[in-house]
Amino acid sequence: ADSDGLLRLGRQVVAAGQSATTTLLDRSKLATAGRTAYWGEVMGYVSATFVSNVVMSVAFILVVFVWITRSVPVSLVAMIPNVMPIFVMFSAARALGYDLYEGFCIIDSLAIGNSVNDTIHYLFHVRANLDRGLGMEDSLREGFREVGCSMTISSVLVAVGFLACLPAEGIPIILSGVFMCLACLVAVALDVFMHPAMLLSLRRWR
Repeated sequence: ADSDGLLRLGRQVVAAGQSATTTLLDRSKLATAGRTAYWGEVMGYVSATFVSNVVMSVAFILVVFVWITRSVPVSLVAMIPNVMPIFVMFSAARALGYDLYEGFCIIDSLAIGNSVNDTIHYLFHVRANLDRGLGMEDSLREGFREVGCSMTISSVLVAVGFLACLPAEGIPIILSGVFMCLACLVAVALDVFMHPAMLLSLRRWR
């Protein structure tokens, strides 16, 4: 009885399939939809405008530095510890054999933002010390005493925070966390060790 029922069901399925008709769709009226299509469009735009966005970001940051320091040479020196973390992050990714996919276009802005935040705080305090009448070396030393510890701790905490991406299931998310951690550590190392030394080598603020 059970086998007869299954046979009847099979014949009904075959009959329904044979009577079904297909309609040729007009491709010009088709459109992709859904979250995947949306993010595909977003990532495509991010990739296409990556270079122009980086150039505009760097130019804007340079203008802010010039406004704070009132010195073009000092501002150009200050740009080095903010651009180098991105270069190191991209170089490390390529050295390990990873393609620079669209996600890097997004996390590079986070890396720049973290390093610029530390640099602005340091430059602001150094400028304030110079306005108080301190010499270049004393202003750099006092500025680092005022904000050096806080910017180091905050950057290290941000770097450690990005390691929370390690348990993620998606490889792009894991890589984003690892390379952002690297960029944050490189940025704080440059701000602590290289930036003050480069400013001191100028001997004068203007």
